[in-house]
Amino acid sequence: MSKVLKDTELLEIVRTIIDGKDIIPERQCYVNFVSDLGRLIADYCGGEVVTVSDDLQEEELGVCAHFIWNESVPGDGGIYARFDTDVSVEEWALDSQDSNP
Repeated sequence: MSKVLKDTELLEIVRTIIDGKDIIPERQCYVNFVSDLGRLIADYCGGEVVTVSDDLQEEELGVCAHFIWNESVPGDGGIYARFDTDVSVEEWALDSQDSNP
């Protein structure tokens, strides 16, 4: 018999893991989880994860997935548009194009 989880329950699991970092206590394993999560999002929403940073000194940032624009990102920035608003969608697209000739 399988355990059946609704999409909202899957969201709750991911939120629980991220909110309670002790669920994945090994730091590098948690960084890998964030990397895998970022790649999963990019697979369905466009963009590409180029790196994951882990700034232990800067608790405000913590573990961050770094996305570049690619042709799969909608012109309006898609799901990413409302995040990291210090960089406009247009700047993000141009910078990514300049970085990947």
